[in-house]
This record gives sequence, structure tokens and C-alpha cells, in this order.
Amino acid sequence: MERLILALTAIVGLAGGPIVVARAFPARSSLEGNVASGQSGVSSMFWGGALGLALFLVAVALLIVLDPSGGPLAFRMQIAAIMSVSLSLFLVPMVICGFHRWRWDQEGLEFIGAFRRARVSWANLTEIRRTLDHGQLFRAAAGNSVRTSEYTVGVRLIAAAAAHYRPDLYSQ
Repeated sequence: MERLILALTAIVGLAGGPIVVARAFPARSSLEGNVASGQSGVSSMFWGGALGLALFLVAVALLIVLDPSGGPLAFRMQIAAIMSVSLSLFLVPMVICGFHRWRWDQEGLEFIGAFRRARVSWANLTEIRRTLDHGQLFRAAAGNSVRTSEYTVGVRLIAAAAAHYRPDLYSQ
């Protein structure tokens, strides 16, 4: 029975997490605008999947604590505490990454993160290249840069904006 509960929790959590996140925070996982100007967020699959994983691990911890055949209660509570700390260490970066935004207009491209903000102007751009995570790196002459990743909603629209404003640098 416990395996069935875990399987259902995993399926519902991992499938439902992105849906809940997309509905609860529509501006964080949306794409607005066109090639000339717009804004983009992080895919709800990225941090919604983290929410689903959290629900799954909470269910596992509860089953460990509530299982009478699992040994002494103190031992089961220690296992649940270790799982909670592990979950926290995993989820904090995921949640922080979930609040990243990208904005672009005729002046340039801007990244707005939880602890960092970077802007590159189209005029000062010296390099545009694909990254290993299927995103793009936009580097300016001063050395500052903005990156997108495969989890960026609208990465193709941002690339189209780069091609529109700097066709001489854009080769993809």
C-alpha cells in the first residue's frame, strides 16, 4: 500500500507541480511581447517540477514517520529530518531560479534575478553564442553578460530579438 501511495504522490506531484506553479504565478512563467520588446520568465516545468519533488519527498518522510514497523520513532524522526534538510538544500536554489526574468527592448537585453541584475545594450554587444544548456550567452564589450537557458520561456524570441538588433553578430 505504501508503494502505491508513493507512486501516486510522485505522479501527481511531478505532473501537478508545474500546473500549480503556472496558475499561481502566471507572470513568472509567461512570455509577453515580440521581437522589438518583451519579457520572459522561467518555465513552470523547472520550478514546478521542484514543487512536485517536494510533495513526493514530504510523502516519503510522512510514510517513514508513520510506519510502525520502521523501528524506533526517534530513528524514523531522524531520517525524516535528514530528508527535510536535503529537500531544503535542493529547493532553495530552484525557487530562487524560478524568479528570474529577462526583458528586452530597442536598448538591449536585461536579466533580473533574485540577487543579480545585468544589462547588455545591443550597441555594445561583442559576442552572441549558444551555450551547452541550449541557451544563449550575450556578452558586451565591458565584459558583462546575460545568459538564457533551455528553461527560459521564449528563448527563441530573445534570439530573434538579437538577430533583429544585431544581425552582424547573430549566426544561428
